[in-house]
Amino acid sequence: PQLVDLSVKNISKNHRHLLDDGALRIVLGDGRAGYPAEGPYDAIHVGAAAAERPQSLIDQLRPGGRLVVPVGVANQSMMIYDKSIDGSTVTER
Repeated sequence: PQLVDLSVKNISKNHRHLLDDGALRIVLGDGRAGYPAEGPYDAIHVGAAAAERPQSLIDQLRPGGRLVVPVGVANQSMMIYDKSIDGSTVTER
């Protein structure tokens, strides 16, 4: 909850209209699970590293969608997961 409060406070300093008109919404939750309620998504960008392939996020991609996420614990790689039209996933480091 503290991160949500801080996010709202910081966004409100210069871009309160984004929150007021609903263009931006801050959701409290575990980011590792994504946000399936609003999916599927054309693109997902993750700033914090996932320990392993984030299948729950890949599952939330629309066919033709892309996930960009750092993956790894001690050694991290920036990974791109593209969901093909047939639902398969193409992975690129």
